[in-house]
Amino acid sequence: EDVSAVMKGWKANPVEFDSVFNQSAYTRGWGSPDILDMFATAPHIHMECNTPEQEDFAQDATSLYTWVFRRVEEMFATARVNATLRKELNTERSVLFLRLLGIDTSGHGYKPYSKEYLDNIELVDAGIARVYRTIQEFYGDNRTAYLFTSDHGMSNKGNHGDGELSNTQTPFIVWGAGIRGPQLQQQNVASPVTSSTPVSPFSPVELISTPPHLRSYRRLDINQADMAPFMASLLGIAYPMNSVGIL
Repeated sequence: EDVSAVMKGWKANPVEFDSVFNQSAYTRGWGSPDILDMFATAPHIHMECNTPEQEDFAQDATSLYTWVFRRVEEMFATARVNATLRKELNTERSVLFLRLLGIDTSGHGYKPYSKEYLDNIELVDAGIARVYRTIQEFYGDNRTAYLFTSDHGMSNKGNHGDGELSNTQTPFIVWGAGIRGPQLQQQNVASPVTSSTPVSPFSPVELISTPPHLRSYRRLDINQADMAPFMASLLGIAYPMNSVGIL
């Protein structure tokens, strides 16, 4: 226990912990200071944060992630003419971390399924596609792995933190180097009771959160803690000392 944290708060004065960023050879991150500052614990970790004033639940949150996308694109543009930055970005076992807070802020302010919330999702989708193309064009070697996820979901009331399925289930999408592509489900699996009765490869809970157009593919669920050893294995680095995840 860190007694000073009682006065300063756990965000301003967190207890020391290991992370994938710490174990990496080089990390750059963009996003909100409430999260990124906790990980800026070593010289090879470079975090660029938006201002706290931008995080206003009462206004449109578009700028929270358009700022991130813009800064990433500007960095790669600069690296094309800056040899020092280009060398840093070509460091083996490096991580780029994009913290996209805008959708969470829109959910709190306007509630999920609102026009504002859904518009934000479309803009984030487009921004991710643009950044993906930028990274692919910069490196051109197909040696980058991509991981897209969320720290939590959100209820229809615009909150999170309880045990509702809408809060505890989050997307975990990976592609790129070292990732096996999607696999099709076995079709018409016979029931163990009657050989003529097909059964769904998904549990009732999985059916709720699996879009119909993805139900022909195998689904693999993990715990959020498993992301640390998973990322470490892709990078070829040591697992974080504090990790409780399973690979």
